[in-house]
Order: sequence, then structure tokens, then C-alpha cells
Amino acid sequence: MRKLLILALAVCTLSSTAYAQKKEKKEKSEKTYEWTWDGVKSGNEKVDNYLVTIDTLWNKIQNYGELMDAYEFHQDTITIDGKYYIKAYMTTSEGEYVTRATCNWQMVTSISNGIAIGSQAVKAGAMGASAATALPSLGMKALTYGKYLKGAPNIISLATKEIKEVVGKQKANAKTWKSLKNGALEEEDLAKLGCFDEKAIKNMQRCIYIKEIVETDPSYNEVQAHEQLKSEEEIKAEIEKLSNEMSNAIIAPEDKSKMLDDISDDALEAEMEG
Repeated sequence: MRKLLILALAVCTLSSTAYAQKKEKKEKSEKTYEWTWDGVKSGNEKVDNYLVTIDTLWNKIQNYGELMDAYEFHQDTITIDGKYYIKAYMTTSEGEYVTRATCNWQMVTSISNGIAIGSQAVKAGAMGASAATALPSLGMKALTYGKYLKGAPNIISLATKEIKEVVGKQKANAKTWKSLKNGALEEEDLAKLGCFDEKAIKNMQRCIYIKEIVETDPSYNEVQAHEQLKSEEEIKAEIEKLSNEMSNAIIAPEDKSKMLDDISDDALEAEMEG
């Protein structure tokens, strides 16, 4: 028999109103359910269709959990020559940097897959009453299969509530990530700062966005207040740390099937409407 594993979905939301004067606390939604159906069918079409649907849904939820746990978003602020910047990026669970193209793919995929799981869960929920009504026809087997049916709503709830919440946060991530591309520092801009060597700049252009937070930005005052609490030594240390990290960054290998050049307006809006 298979046991349901703990699903721990972690998302760090890139907030446009709190541009990361701190790294947001990782949020996890953890529920333990037991799904013990071994794949043996009852012989009743309604009961079996329901069990197969729930089993398929559970497998998709597990795969979704693996997708979400494989990556983590980060956002930080830094002061350079009296100006404030946000730097946003993604790392693997092993701490490797992820390229922008992979980040784009992960965001769009997590949104579309999450929406699909939610839709399937709704359909599964509509099948539950018919399956329960057909249960008595199984005779002595009704007790065994009744236990499976009793556990099914837990799986549906996981898909319609917890995963729905994660999808909502990923939509916010995608919107903010996309907004950071507009106005992000290019190679020549990074070079002019005089803080980074050529290798660091190349790695930055592959993996992260750095964007100046100007006075008209809604988060400017909040970020300014946070950054002004830092001493000159702390500011200098942060710049040096970023420079060293990017010069020696380990970048996760790209998979061509997991790359998107950009989050297009049409593709993203299609997912948002879901």
C-alpha cells in the first residue's frame, strides 16, 4: 500500500509593495493525509472511476509539490552610492542559482499546473456522491472501498484550498518578476557601478534582476527607512558579499524543455484568467 506523503509547498512572494527590505518568511502548507488505495478495482464503474480520478489527482499533487520544493525565490535590497536597489533571483533546493529562462518556465508552469489540478479536483468532487450511492452494491467489499472513499475528500481539499493558495502567490510572483525586467540594470549599467567584475556581471545578467528603487516607487520610503538603519560598514560588506557571490556563482544547468525566454503577456494573462 502507498501512503500519502506530507505535501510542503513553499513560496516566497515577491511583493511589489515591500520590495524585500527583508527576505519574506517561507510559507508552508503542510497536511498529512492517508491514501492507501492499491489500485485494485471494485468492479463498480462509478466507484472505480472515482478512485482512479482521485488517485490521478494525488499523483499530480505530489508532482506539483516536487516542482514547488525544487525552487525558492529571493529578494533583497542593497545600497550603492546612496541609491537603493532590489535584487531578485531564484535558487534550487541545493542553493544553485537558476537562470532567468528557467525562472520564467517555473512560474508559468506552476501556475498552469496548479490551475489544472484545481479544475480536476472540482470534477472529482462532483463524482463523489454517485460513488457513495453505488457503494452498497459492493456487498462485503463496501467496507474496504468505503474507507477509500472516505479519504478522497481530503485529497480534493488539498487541491482546492492549499494548492489554490500557492497558485495565487505564484501569480503575484510572476507579475512582480515580470515588472522587474522593465528597467533592470544592463551590463553597462552594472559596470558603471564599479562594484562588480566581469564574471559577476555576466552571471547577474543570466540569473538575477537588479533594479533601482526610485522615489516614485511605492516602496521607496519603506526601503529607504530600512536601508538607513545600516551602517556604512554593513553597506560595504553587503556589496562585497554580493560581488563575491556572483563572481563565484554556481548556476544550475539549463534543461531546454524547462526554459522560457520571457513570460509573455498573452501566456501570463491566460493563466491569470484561470
